[in-house]
Amino acid sequence: MEKLHTLRDIELLEFLDGTLPRAAAQQLAADLRQSPELAQRLDELRLIHQYLLAQKMEEPSPMFTQRVMGRLHRWPHAQGLSPRRGLWLLCGMVVACMLLVGVVSTDMLNAPLQWDALPLQRIQYTLPELTINMKWIFNTLILLTLGIALVLFDRTVLRPYFQRRAHIQL
Repeated sequence: MEKLHTLRDIELLEFLDGTLPRAAAQQLAADLRQSPELAQRLDELRLIHQYLLAQKMEEPSPMFTQRVMGRLHRWPHAQGLSPRRGLWLLCGMVVACMLLVGVVSTDMLNAPLQWDALPLQRIQYTLPELTINMKWIFNTLILLTLGIALVLFDRTVLRPYFQRRAHIQL
């Protein structure tokens, strides 16, 4: 059914362009008198046709084709992180991970956090004691940092290396 509509649209456009053969144009005129839907579609296509004829089409520069054809052999620009920025991010992640390891290695994280020891003057009631092992928190942060660093290493160093290698082998 869709193909029939497409063929009919092509016939209507050829009619508007004046390239439809005489016999087919006479048959189309008869069909237009019998079908209001077809006449409405012809009016829609006529509006589009007139709009497109009124538009001034821009001409590409004379060297456009030569420039495009000359650049086809180039490797496309990679989207996403550039290797340089990715390496800076990777270095930052390694430094952050080293700082976290340094903080975990100190003994200041072994003391439990007690709410009553905090200088809160406005609270009148006693708060329950909450012991948080800060080493676990910092160990989790170290693992997250290392995971992000590995993803950055993959995207900025390994993937471009293997893509270049695969492109050279082709």
